[in-house]
Amino acid sequence: MGEDGYNAKGYYLISSDRSKNINIPDYLDEDSMYKRIHNFNSDSEKYDWFAVVENDCVTYSAYAYGWKGKPVGSYPASDYSGIYYYDTGFFKTKDRKKATLQMLYADTEKKVRQKAEDADFLQEIMTATETAKE
Repeated sequence: MGEDGYNAKGYYLISSDRSKNINIPDYLDEDSMYKRIHNFNSDSEKYDWFAVVENDCVTYSAYAYGWKGKPVGSYPASDYSGIYYYDTGFFKTKDRKKATLQMLYADTEKKVRQKAEDADFLQEIMTATETAKE
């Protein structure tokens, strides 16, 4: 995203269901992002999906026919099932069979929120340290 001129620092989640977006920076134009997503993937309006952005890069995405539907795929993809679980590796075999897009989203949302909080906390420490040095 940074290569395309977006200043997308931070950790956030963008979704086909805008009510599921979290931590979208105020300075980003959501309409423009959705337009770019549709231009990149013209099928984006056929599926329910979400994507994780970490400091200018989309690092994870998943999509399915409906939030309660079985995931059609994810990026990165597993060699075994096409489904990869954000930031933890592969689903166990039994979990892959039960996984829905909503399950992937729920777990991913928690992890993205935690990463954003950790990053904010580290920034506060760095700022306080810089101020103390002055």
